Amino acid sequence: MELSAWYENMFRLRPSVYGFAGDREIKQTSHLFWARALLAYTFPKSKQSFSVSLTGGASLDADRFSAYRLGGILPMASEFPLTLPGYYYQEISAQKFVLFGGQYSVPLGASKSWALNFVATTAAWNTCLGSNNLAGGIQASAPGSLIAHQKTPGRCWSRMLMGRRDSGQWPRRT
Repeated sequence: MELSAWYENMFRLRPSVYGFAGDREIKQTSHLFWARALLAYTFPKSKQSFSVSLTGGASLDADRFSAYRLGGILPMASEFPLTLPGYYYQEISAQKFVLFGGQYSVPLGASKSWALNFVATTAAWNTCLGSNNLAGGIQASAPGSLIAHQKTPGRCWSRMLMGRRDSGQWPRRT
């Protein structure tokens, strides 16, 4: 079990504006607050495993470069990815968010080099970072993936075949 909290401050020497007619602003100071609760367990005999996590974040004076980035399911792309299948990688810029996810993995075969992995995530977010982004929304997703791990002496190769089924997206209207 893991309970953790973070604070990050971003300071820029030259805040400015950019975009068409200066409609986007780079803030001088941004503050990010983030917390996560994670429970993970592997059953000793069957080697089946599950994890459940709840992650939330808020920010003060965030701009497009310091906002939280949700979306996508690129493995090993970030130390603490805000994975949300159904979107491209880091597609959503959020000032605050809540992300709930779960995973269950069932190893296949005697060597257990293949695993059937079930993932479900739900997120709610809010942003005011410009008119080209969703003002906020809720996304629920339940993809499944088949993961193959090929192990050789001194190396670990991993191949991932993924399929997903999204249960829908409901953006809030502004």
